[in-house]
Amino acid sequence: MNKITGSQTQMVCHLEASKKFAASASQQGICIAAIEAIKLVAVAIIMIGVLVQGIYAQPNAPLLVSPSNGASGQSHSSVLTWSSVTGALSYRVQVSTDQNFGSTIFNQNDSVATAQMPGDSVAGRVYYWRTNAISAGGSSSWSGVWSFITTHFNVRYNTGNNMTVFVLPATPPNITIDDSTLQIGDEIGAFNQAGLCVGAAVWTGSNTYLTVWGNPPYFNGSANTG
Repeated sequence: MNKITGSQTQMVCHLEASKKFAASASQQGICIAAIEAIKLVAVAIIMIGVLVQGIYAQPNAPLLVSPSNGASGQSHSSVLTWSSVTGALSYRVQVSTDQNFGSTIFNQNDSVATAQMPGDSVAGRVYYWRTNAISAGGSSSWSGVWSFITTHFNVRYNTGNNMTVFVLPATPPNITIDDSTLQIGDEIGAFNQAGLCVGAAVWTGSNTYLTVWGNPPYFNGSANTG
């Protein structure tokens, strides 16, 4: 039997230590490579997220157009319009009698930048409205809040032909209808013989006109000064 000398024992130990060191170094290399790969994946995910966010950015809030803020004498079935927003897929429009929109009387999604109220609004009431845009990037913030006041007259529109009736200022400008002197902001209504209101407008103090619907032989003027 061959005996292992001291120098041979040291060599074996040295070889075993070298193997362990090589294995440890190899494992460390694998771990480092794995960590670097994870870092690359994380960077790629972040870049994809930034790219997607750039493509599908949150839309801007629309700008309200009409009725103008504070407008009076508006139709009970007013048409609300606002500016189109690039990338918008739809819009949400809300109408409320509460300027904080604690509740709404009209809450609708539209694919175009316009909406028409249903026509059952209350005469002479202040209404507040706002809208926002919806796109692939989410919903925009709400637009500013505007208000309008409905007319005191429930006008029957689109009932046949129509004609324009002009109300011209007098000299001095003290036009009276039914013994009521017109004041700026008063509403003028045109009625047919059946008593239906077929046209209305707000007196501005200068030339004002009414679009009157239908073809009755006579119209009776009246003013609401409330």
